[in-house]
Amino acid sequence: MPELQQKMKDKVLQVRRADASAARPYDDELIPAVAINVTGQGLAAAYYEGTYAYIPDFSYLSALSSANVANIDFAQRTKDENIGFMFTGYLNVPSEGAYTFYTQSSAHYHLKIHDIHLLNSDMNYNDAEQSATLNLKSGYHPVTVYYQQNENQMPDLSLHLSGPALAKAPIEDTMWAQGEEATTAIFNLNAEQNFNMSYLPTMDLLRISAVAPLCNAQAKIYNALGQLVRAIDFTVEAGSYYEISTADFDAGMYVVKVAYGEACNFVEKIVVE
Repeated sequence: MPELQQKMKDKVLQVRRADASAARPYDDELIPAVAINVTGQGLAAAYYEGTYAYIPDFSYLSALSSANVANIDFAQRTKDENIGFMFTGYLNVPSEGAYTFYTQSSAHYHLKIHDIHLLNSDMNYNDAEQSATLNLKSGYHPVTVYYQQNENQMPDLSLHLSGPALAKAPIEDTMWAQGEEATTAIFNLNAEQNFNMSYLPTMDLLRISAVAPLCNAQAKIYNALGQLVRAIDFTVEAGSYYEISTADFDAGMYVVKVAYGEACNFVEKIVVE
């Protein structure tokens, strides 16, 4: 389980920005980088058109065009109003430490590092410069920039960075990379799968159904820190199911491991809201 625990601890750091009003003991920890197979330099830029009161999640929309760009670049647009962009890539952080991101724009934008919603001028629109600091390990960190402009004007977005031995300056082209995240299996799923699992959030129920004629199994549920929060031995027949209540779980991500005999049968992730 050490690998699973480390993966979950890393994820906790990669989804939350430290908040003084809700301090956590790990707020000063360095946010881990991700392992990627680098496929090129720069950013992937997707272009959209439409009028939106707030920035949409462009990943659910169809882009009109896409391009690889060296840095934030609006050249592929066909007009100056009712346009949107999504830039994705990886920031190559040279050394670990505290890095401050600075953004400024006359339009609406949203900057995300990993799954951390870091800076935005969306709901509370303000064209003043904004800044926020993250403690980052050296290596590649995924970045997504959303940009939505309804007004007829030249698009603009400045993105600066300062950090250890790095004075405040625009992020250099050489710091951006594109690639694919390397994945590793947490468990060796070497047993025939005897179960299916579904999570019913509106009912606060985790339902495990059997495929095999009769299964004596164990379910273990771990929180985002890798701590075991529940272990249940159960028997379920084919065509029926066993239910586990999540009504008393704190909100967050959990990993459910179901074992049948000596082998891990499957691992699933659920999010309790």
